[in-house]
Amino acid sequence: MSPSTAASPRPSGNNQPTSYTTRWTHPTLPAVRALGTVETLGAAGLILPPLTGIAPSLASAAAIGFVLLQIGAIAVHLTGEDRRIALNVGLTATAAMTIWLATGL
Repeated sequence: MSPSTAASPRPSGNNQPTSYTTRWTHPTLPAVRALGTVETLGAAGLILPPLTGIAPSLASAAAIGFVLLQIGAIAVHLTGEDRRIALNVGLTATAAMTIWLATGL
C-alpha cells in the first residue's frame, strides 16, 4: 500500500462511509446532496437580487429559508451524536440579522 492511498480521506470504491463520516453525512446520500443544493441556491438568493436590483425581496425570503434550515440543522445535531452547533447558531444569527436589516422588523 502506498502512503498516498493510506492517508486518503476519500471514501473507498465500495461506497461505504469511512471513519471520518457518519452514516447520515455520507456524501452520496441524496438528502445531503439536496440540502447542499438548497443551501447553494439560497446563497445565490441572498446575493444576486440585491446586486442586480431584480426582485430584492427575494433576499429576505432566502434569509427566512436559511433561518428555518439552520433551526432544522440544530435539531438534527442535538438529536444525533454530533452536538456541535456553534456554526449553526452563528449562521442562524447571521440570516436573522439579514432579515432584520432587509425588512426593518
